[in-house]
Amino acid sequence: MTETVTGGCGCGAVRYEFCDEPVLTLNCHCRDCQRASGSAYGSFLIVWQATFKMLGATPKYYAKVSDGGNAVERGFCAECGSPVTILEPHRPKLIFLHAGSLDDPSQHQPAMDIFTESAHAWDLLDPNREKFPGMPPVPDDLGT
Repeated sequence: MTETVTGGCGCGAVRYEFCDEPVLTLNCHCRDCQRASGSAYGSFLIVWQATFKMLGATPKYYAKVSDGGNAVERGFCAECGSPVTILEPHRPKLIFLHAGSLDDPSQHQPAMDIFTESAHAWDLLDPNREKFPGMPPVPDDLGT
C-alpha cells in the first residue's frame, strides 16, 4: 500500500489520503470499539500523522477513556455519522483509520486481533492472525 490511499465518510463530506504503509493493522474487539462500530469489532489501519492529510470536512470528535485505560478521541462525520478516525493524545504521531472508511477496503489486511477477551462466541476470529486478550505490548516510543 505505498501508493496514495484515499477514504472518507459515507456522504463524502469527510475525505482523507495517506501515502505510506500502515504502521499496524488490526481488529479490536473491546466493548468500546464494538459500540462505536455497531458490530463485533473495530477494524483499523494505524498510519503516521505525517503521511496523512485531511481533504474535506474535519471530523467531529468526542473524547473518552478507552477500555485500555487511555484517552481516545473518536472522529466521525457530523453530517452522516460515519466513524472515520481515532486520535490518541498519548500517541500524537499516529492516526487510526476505520478500515470501512477506505475507498477500497479490500486493501486492508488486519495483522492481529486485540482485546479478544471481549470477542463474542459468534465472532469467528481468523486462526492465522496474532491474538491478544487485551492491549498488546506497545513500544514506548511508538507515536510519541
